Amino acid sequence: MKKNLLSMLTLALFFVSTTVIGQITYETGTPPSWKLFKSATDGVSVIKLPTFDLAKLQAEDVIVDADKSGPWRFGNSFETNYTTENSGVWNSGENGERVWRLAVTSKGALNMNVIFNQFKLVPGDQVFIYNKDHSDVIGPFTHLNNKSWNELATLPIAGQTLIVELRQVNPLAAEQSKLSVGQITHGYRDIFGYAKRIYEKGLNDSGTCNNNVICPVGDNWRCQIASVAIIVVGGSGACTGTVLNNHSQDERPLFLSANHCGTSVSSWVFRFNWDSPTCTPTTNGPTSQSVSGATLLANSAGSDFSLMELSSAIPAAYNVYYSGWDATGNIPTGQTAIHHPSGDVKKISFDTDNATATSWNGAAVWNISNWEDGTTEPGSSGSGLWDQNQLLIGQLYGGTASCSSISDDYYGRLSVSWDGGGSAATRVKDYLDPNGTGIKTLDGLGTGACAGITFDIDAATASIDGIDPSYCNAQTITPSMTLKNNGNLTLTSVDINYDFNAGTTTGTINWTGSLAPGATVSVALPTFTLVGGANSLTVSTNSPNGSADMLTSNDNKTSNFTAVLNGVLVTVDIIQDQYGAEVTWEITNTTGTVMASGGPYSNGNDQQLESANVCLELDQCYDFTINDAAGDGLCCVYGNGSYNVTYNGVSQASGGSYTDFETTNFCLTAGLIENLLAYISVYPNPTNGIVTVDLSKLEGNSFVTITSTTGAIITAKRVTSSLTQFDLSGEASGLYFVEVVTETGKAVYKLNLSK
Repeated sequence: MKKNLLSMLTLALFFVSTTVIGQITYETGTPPSWKLFKSATDGVSVIKLPTFDLAKLQAEDVIVDADKSGPWRFGNSFETNYTTENSGVWNSGENGERVWRLAVTSKGALNMNVIFNQFKLVPGDQVFIYNKDHSDVIGPFTHLNNKSWNELATLPIAGQTLIVELRQVNPLAAEQSKLSVGQITHGYRDIFGYAKRIYEKGLNDSGTCNNNVICPVGDNWRCQIASVAIIVVGGSGACTGTVLNNHSQDERPLFLSANHCGTSVSSWVFRFNWDSPTCTPTTNGPTSQSVSGATLLANSAGSDFSLMELSSAIPAAYNVYYSGWDATGNIPTGQTAIHHPSGDVKKISFDTDNATATSWNGAAVWNISNWEDGTTEPGSSGSGLWDQNQLLIGQLYGGTASCSSISDDYYGRLSVSWDGGGSAATRVKDYLDPNGTGIKTLDGLGTGACAGITFDIDAATASIDGIDPSYCNAQTITPSMTLKNNGNLTLTSVDINYDFNAGTTTGTINWTGSLAPGATVSVALPTFTLVGGANSLTVSTNSPNGSADMLTSNDNKTSNFTAVLNGVLVTVDIIQDQYGAEVTWEITNTTGTVMASGGPYSNGNDQQLESANVCLELDQCYDFTINDAAGDGLCCVYGNGSYNVTYNGVSQASGGSYTDFETTNFCLTAGLIENLLAYISVYPNPTNGIVTVDLSKLEGNSFVTITSTTGAIITAKRVTSSLTQFDLSGEASGLYFVEVVTETGKAVYKLNLSK
């Protein structure tokens, strides 16, 4: 079978296809330098940020995290002064344009972000921010992103190298864009699960007792959930806040959070709807719905609140809800919190006991003595607390509640924030009640069901159940669906339509029964025959109670998954070096499709084994590519890491000494000797120079190659079934690899030469 190596062009196209666009962007496109240079850092000197005392920050985090007394810190910020005049490099682009690039790296960073202390673009110019392998990019930003204060804060991008790029369309114009990077943050905690997201792993860095908002426990709180956003505070921290309605009902983007999160809100970034689309497992939600910057309107430590106005209207596409509130101070009978704990996707928590009005650390607060379901964590600071009437009554100040101890959280009281310290700068009523009605309660403002629209007949496909993300050697599946009654009337009949693989198998199930409003029922679906590769199942509801569905937007759901029909398990073993966060890998087929991927891992785990089983099609060829973001491989500068890809105990790809990346092609064929290593001996190991390779248990010819960790071939020889000696006495002490290739497979040994 012909072996196909993945070309650099295919890799480049793959990375472009996986980019993630974030924040409000008004145009589309890719950075122009991607056409001009083979790699992100070609022709530009990479600026290295200084090291810092990570252990000290982590020790401080332990203290702050314990009582939520500050934002959930995820990074260390550096003040910088990188401008288009004193840093970076200019290059000529297409059609008379010029391109400026600034490249900055910070060793070991999981993510990085920038704050421009000068950002003023002229029409036509664009700014992009991306990482070294082009797998994460935000932009383009244009003159429409200009702020009155001439600054712009951005969300983080994954990795330890960040590139800022300016596209200048008219270098001869009298007025030119002004750009200055005033701060860069080294992310040492994985805010937003960036590192995991890029390589399609799960998120859920918060405690396991937390509830994803999409879970059934959140069904009665869909509107309020849509009002909550996570905040990137000053480039290095995370808090939570809530969009509020006001008596003018004009969708003014008023946003409530905690005073202790900070007040320099012009450099904050607000991300909306970052919710897991599935209850379990936790998966990534929308990543592109953000607003950068705000203006502080009022704040006070007396109830630990800050009220601000976002720098722009919230786009209608975000479907944000403007939450209602109650500032009367009436004692609630039950409380609900919606928040982003530990920089994770949105969660919801419940307390079924009366909150207590008290004071804590000098602030007037509601005390939650314990949570019955869920909890809060660092990063939840500033998040809203709603009463039994679904009206917001305060925001999180602090406390010790966690999954291991669900007691004692404290929320600043909105009733105290209403009048505050007596001036507009310390009270909220001037903004929530701009017309001076004196009414201290207000319902929320939204669209659809959140606008108070209710439906008598509404049958919804709540979920498709019983389908795994991938299958290995399975031929059929028998899933089910969950039918939910979202209407006011009892459902007695619903047509459930299914479409498997775009018309391959279609049909209708005529469900009958008695389904009360708000109730659900599981409905079995037929058995479907899988195809190799991508599979898709779409389920929809129709004709509830023999009539038209009054809300069709929740009728359909689709589940996409993959199947390997003639699959075998391949094991990928990664032995980490000191900087596991730099390492990623992927397996691609002959068309360049990514079949599996892994990493990045955690720093500081030298010699720790990371193992993954991958299902691949038999009688096919693949490329295994391992990357290192710092360009120093797994071995041997910062530890003695290595990798080994095996099938039936036979090594298909192995090594550890490479720079940016290394690609090995391998083919999976039937008849490989199971555990080829058992038929070969290499001794002595360690050796002082003379090493014996024993192939006496094998038949036929074999080829033996000994290489250094740099990949240099020391010796290579074709041998028959025999004992063969190799003399390495003239080589330097260190690690070497002995590769034995037979007609039935390949095995690789690590050999230590010690003289």
